[in-house]
Amino acid sequence: MCTAESFPVESVLARSARRSSPRQSTPRSDGADAFLRHLSTGHGAAVTAYASRIIGDRGLAEEIVQETMLRAWQNIDKFDQGKGSVRGWLFRVAHNLAIDKLRARQAHPVELDGVSMASIPAYRDHAEDVTTSVIVREAVSRLSPDHRAALYECYFCGRTVGEAAAILGVPAGTVKSRLYYAMRHLRRALQRQADLG
Repeated sequence: MCTAESFPVESVLARSARRSSPRQSTPRSDGADAFLRHLSTGHGAAVTAYASRIIGDRGLAEEIVQETMLRAWQNIDKFDQGKGSVRGWLFRVAHNLAIDKLRARQAHPVELDGVSMASIPAYRDHAEDVTTSVIVREAVSRLSPDHRAALYECYFCGRTVGEAAAILGVPAGTVKSRLYYAMRHLRRALQRQADLG
């Protein structure tokens, strides 16, 4: 068996040129196919390991090796043994392909395997809540002290109308009336803000 460096590239190229004819369905002959088989068996494992170290994914490295061998087969006539070894040529092609894959991977966002976008919790923008709280705070500050006290006791302290009436020292009907007018004032303030924007 011949080694990778001693494989007769020139004789393969010469046989490819002699056997090429318009009637052939493929551009390469059996000699070129034999050369490709030799490259694959003689260098495939080393090129796969090299590409795997660069890319970090064995499956993707095998794809790179397939593309490397395809390019070697397509460009067999461009190879010059005087410029370097076959293995060095294959490593350079695999290196370039691996770097291209890494750049492409970085350029595209990471895909979520088996995760639907509906299962990812959506976070609300709190800016609207902040704006609303500022508007409500301003509207509450414009209420009379009696209306503000009724609102505070019932809505912020969670007391019933009867409990708020006892604390404030007024009848329950007065507390209800104050709550009604306070809420109407707040509703109008919020409506004005919604109309503005």
